[in-house]
Amino acid sequence: MSRAGLERFLFRFDKEPALQAALEADAADAFDGYGLDEEERRTLRERDLATLYEWGVHPLLIRNFAGTLGLSYVQAYRARGLGIPLREPFSLHRTETSTMKDTDIRSRWVLANGVRTHYSEAGHDGRTLVALHGGGAGSSGASGMGPVLPLLGRDFRVVAPDSIGGFGLTDTSVPTPYGLISRAAHTADFVDALCLDKFSVLGNSQGAWSGAYYAMLHPDRVEKLIIVSSLTIATSMGIKQEPNEAMRALMGYDGSREGMKRLLEALIIDKSRITDQLIDDRQRAATRPGALEAFRRMAQGIDFVRNDPVLKLQTQWQEALPALTRRIPTLILWGTDDTFAVPATGRALAEMLPDARIEWVEGAGHQVQTDAPDRAAAIIREFLNG
Repeated sequence: MSRAGLERFLFRFDKEPALQAALEADAADAFDGYGLDEEERRTLRERDLATLYEWGVHPLLIRNFAGTLGLSYVQAYRARGLGIPLREPFSLHRTETSTMKDTDIRSRWVLANGVRTHYSEAGHDGRTLVALHGGGAGSSGASGMGPVLPLLGRDFRVVAPDSIGGFGLTDTSVPTPYGLISRAAHTADFVDALCLDKFSVLGNSQGAWSGAYYAMLHPDRVEKLIIVSSLTIATSMGIKQEPNEAMRALMGYDGSREGMKRLLEALIIDKSRITDQLIDDRQRAATRPGALEAFRRMAQGIDFVRNDPVLKLQTQWQEALPALTRRIPTLILWGTDDTFAVPATGRALAEMLPDARIEWVEGAGHQVQTDAPDRAAAIIREFLNG
């Protein structure tokens, strides 16, 4: 059964005092406009967090609802016998031994130039690494970068924002008229909101483009740059690649769970890592209210820039990116089994960036950090510490 209206209500609840007051007063019109059935209304009136969880409502929405009401979602789950461990609810890849230390993935929010932005965080002390996820529907800091976050969190503070454009849990209403340029501007707002002065950037696919564009505008703030399997960057370098099945799976996402599974199978080679939880988390993010529309607006913005005679010059990097890699130490990670941005594209990019270091990760696909998190984290750690 669809819980779209219920999740829409919960998404608005912690932002709207009037809605909170209406629920507290048990007002007759508290649920108007959300299409809730009587069972859903009763569950909200009774603050029944465990039932919300059993229904498959997004865990972070439940946590925010509970926090606004001063309730403990952990106690509610355990009272129902759900056996939920004491941990943050949006932790996709946490190890069993995590105890809220450097290896945890923590869910966080920040207001970035007026945009309610969700991000995932690992580690506490040390230098900061900003990790930017790719552009597939439903992607986020946790689902796109999750496997390496706790590994890198042992040495660094890692922050992984959910981008504007319908990704993760970040506000879907934000306009993206200039596509990836708008996404890079949000990245700038995000690091400013966290008061980050100097940091390194890790980006996968479209996230790598956003990170590199930011570095071009702010080379004084980026210490090191890590590019993971980015066809988007290769395209900006004038490298051509024929369409393939993985591209069609990514662009052909139809809003269904099966479509999400096909999308993930195109990006991740190790199918054991495509868990039901990962599919469901990304599917919820991709189909929450306004997400698909925001995703389409992002695609329209990308096309607009690509076809505008002035704006498209900002995406032609044949001179800018080589100059950037001469100034900022740059690492390229590419999977030998990438079916989306194929290895030939990675080799062509490496030839155009002789000052960058390239590392090939055996058996990994487009999301190197997901297929081979231990190997990817080891290479990244060595590069950042070098």
